Amino acid sequence: PHGKTANACWDLVSLDRREGNAELTLSMDLDPNHGSVEKKISLSAGEPLIYQNHIVHDYNGKSPLGYHPILQFPDRPGAGIIDISQPVTGFTAPVPVENPANRGYSLLQPNTEITGRSKVPCIDGTYIDLTRYPVPKGYEDIVIFINDASKTFTYTAASFPEEGYLYFQLKDPKVLSETMFWLSNGGRHYAPWNGRVNSVLGMEEITAFFHYGMKASVEVNFFQEKGFKSCLQMDGNNSTEIK
Repeated sequence: PHGKTANACWDLVSLDRREGNAELTLSMDLDPNHGSVEKKISLSAGEPLIYQNHIVHDYNGKSPLGYHPILQFPDRPGAGIIDISQPVTGFTAPVPVENPANRGYSLLQPNTEITGRSKVPCIDGTYIDLTRYPVPKGYEDIVIFINDASKTFTYTAASFPEEGYLYFQLKDPKVLSETMFWLSNGGRHYAPWNGRVNSVLGMEEITAFFHYGMKASVEVNFFQEKGFKSCLQMDGNNSTEIK
């Protein structure tokens, strides 16, 4: 469901190592007449950072895209502090992510604008605080925040005071327009999850209409009606860089 670049094998172009630095370059041809993608992953000596960028060549048309990092949090309520650059606005998923008839459960009130991350409404009339994670166990939910495209860059971060470390990611909000959080905390009791995935958070930097894929993202949706991007229009005569 995440597309060819997430599922197919990449071709090795080069692996350069010098003076403690390393850069891996990979490539992949997309479907016939849909261009190619070049991936670069770099490490610099003395820096606890991973630099990643993708360059799309010869692709003409619209497409959603994004990065999909997943973090395993300590299995304690609110163990991690979640912070993001001030968004324009945010939304819960248009419909519940899970269906109890299929042994999946969601907690957040669907189709709701998020005006404050510390008080997001739930279907039972309560609220949860999305500035901390894990949230209450037993649910699978998705929220998305529209980034401020006037900024040079925006950030998403998770810090763990008891463990003593911080994770962060930076991006260009003009290219990757949204930050989507996939809250996976024991809400799926069907295979292959079987209730075993707990305290996991997807911190996804995307341009897309939630997790609904190509068709829903390129067609008219309420993001576009509100003036927000849900896909990138790429010109086959120019390359598009995502980092």
